[in-house]
Amino acid sequence: MRNHIRRQHIVNEVNQAHSVSVKQLATQFQVSVETVRRDLAWLEKMGRLVRIHGGTRTLLQDDVGELFKKRRNERTEAKTIMAHKALGMIERHMTIGLDASSSDWFLARLLPDIPLTVVTNSMEVVKELSSRNHIHIVCTGGDYCCRYADFIGDMAQRNLRSQHIHISFVSCFGVNLLTGLWENSELNALTKRTMIKMSQKAVLLADSSKYGRRSLYNMADWSNVKYVINDGQLDAEALARFSQLGVTVI
Repeated sequence: MRNHIRRQHIVNEVNQAHSVSVKQLATQFQVSVETVRRDLAWLEKMGRLVRIHGGTRTLLQDDVGELFKKRRNERTEAKTIMAHKALGMIERHMTIGLDASSSDWFLARLLPDIPLTVVTNSMEVVKELSSRNHIHIVCTGGDYCCRYADFIGDMAQRNLRSQHIHISFVSCFGVNLLTGLWENSELNALTKRTMIKMSQKAVLLADSSKYGRRSLYNMADWSNVKYVINDGQLDAEALARFSQLGVTVI
């Protein structure tokens, strides 16, 4: 049985039984315990289930969009300020890239119904823009992660590589003034890195609470991102560093 088929069967089994042990799954699918553990690690990363000690449990009793909703309700004033500034960079007939961050969702809410193409891997952005008749939406597709309401993986990256984007607006887990932008998911980092690569301009849309944080995966350095939206709370050190780097602060 191919990996993706077995993993879908595992999700179905877990959703039906609510919780299943690793040994039960190994016996049922006639694979090793190590194979099941790898499957569960991948499925948890994709937001399909939750690992527990000795096994896994379903997400069906959870609000799987809770993480995005939580982020959407945090630092709303800063995100609104940034979204209004970003809006001033957008012109009619542009193609813009929006990632699956809550900051980009705030920007999507403000977009007027004018001729634009929006390339996104965010289900929430797609839903927000779906009633605007003059905005052409290009969704990357790919592996859907319900925890973050986004599409990631090889298909998402391939579809991004087929686009020509004038401006991409990206956020991240952490901003380091020396090393650039960081994500806590390898797949998210790769997807955002691809969006940046296919863009004439990449604009950082991250509020000041993310500065000084690092994580496991570097998604871009300052040679790739030359524009930063200020939420009005960047300190003098950050502004001086951006001046040295040749990064435009808006």
